[in-house]
Amino acid sequence: MDSFTSLQRKIKYKFNDIEILRKALTHSSFANKNDCGSNERLEFLGDSVLGFVLTEYLFNEFNALGEGTLSRIKGNLCGGILVNKKAGKLKLRKYLLIVESKEKIKSKKEENFLGDALEALIGAVYVDSDFDTVRKVIIGLFKDDLKGISFEDIKDSKSVLQELIQKKHRIIPKYNLIKSDGDSHNKTFYVEVVIPEGRFKGRGKSKKDAESKAAKKAVDKIS
Repeated sequence: MDSFTSLQRKIKYKFNDIEILRKALTHSSFANKNDCGSNERLEFLGDSVLGFVLTEYLFNEFNALGEGTLSRIKGNLCGGILVNKKAGKLKLRKYLLIVESKEKIKSKKEENFLGDALEALIGAVYVDSDFDTVRKVIIGLFKDDLKGISFEDIKDSKSVLQELIQKKHRIIPKYNLIKSDGDSHNKTFYVEVVIPEGRFKGRGKSKKDAESKAAKKAVDKIS
């Protein structure tokens, strides 16, 4: 393990108090054996700071979207899978102070330890600096994911379209069933959604699926 210099370089932040960084990377198993503080309190803090920073970003960048859609996007960003992936990319295992056996680590999934450590690291940056600084660190870590957000990534296209149209025109989209064909066990539905910007058609094996595809075409056009 190095002196954390490379990790600080990766997150583009140099700690004023290196002991705060050390605590952020101290797993409870190591803390219990060595009678020192663990990273659990910093993890608790970092989880909240991360959630707020990403929420603030979404609120400012996507002012046409409602609470439901914003919550779904936030859930994808703050979810354990992405946080664990970020921790792995930073190679936090290299810096983590831990004495768990390989068997225990495997049973508890190592990526979860690393995700917790990343949240603790974020909490440590906040304690060592200020909110503006930790915001900059978080946005830097998640910049590719934030830039990659698009309406195509949102599964519920109908909800997105309704929020956009209500915000812009104060009306709701209208869906019309154009036709359906095929036998009763293999029907295909053709639907159009009507909004001030035009008519957009979708086809699917259910009416709901066809409406969703029509809504997605509309969202792609107007967003």
